[in-house]
Amino acid sequence: MVQGTVRGGILLLLCAFAVLGLVCTAQAETVIQVTLEDASDPGVNGMKMSARPNVVSAGTVRIDAENRSKNLVHEVIVTPWSDRLLPHDNAGQRVIESRIKILGEVDDLKPGAHGSVTVNLAPGAYLLFCNQPSHYRAGMWTRVVAGR
Repeated sequence: MVQGTVRGGILLLLCAFAVLGLVCTAQAETVIQVTLEDASDPGVNGMKMSARPNVVSAGTVRIDAENRSKNLVHEVIVTPWSDRLLPHDNAGQRVIESRIKILGEVDDLKPGAHGSVTVNLAPGAYLLFCNQPSHYRAGMWTRVVAGR
């Protein structure tokens, strides 16, 4: 009788872990860590945006951005990748946002600030860029790929 109770308890415990594991798996989301840096950061020349990982599975993706600048505001805009240059307003030194498809944005991160946005990425390539004046053309962008 005790042996049956112990087996039943172990089986119940294993089932509970299995259910919890399924719940945790269903709620897990992919996270891309985006770092925004500029010349105010020691050892950085110009503008720099990096994404880790830069290859993810298609689906729900949370982009967590960190502005490491000491004195500049940065942002992250997500748009489908194109081999063409983005439409640009030379006078304002910015991408013309009304002429591109924006999937999500972490807007106006002050120096040292963090922000996030959740987007749904179909399989394909995506451009993440900063659209503060002159930042995109200065190299503050990166590419990420969503696989199947």
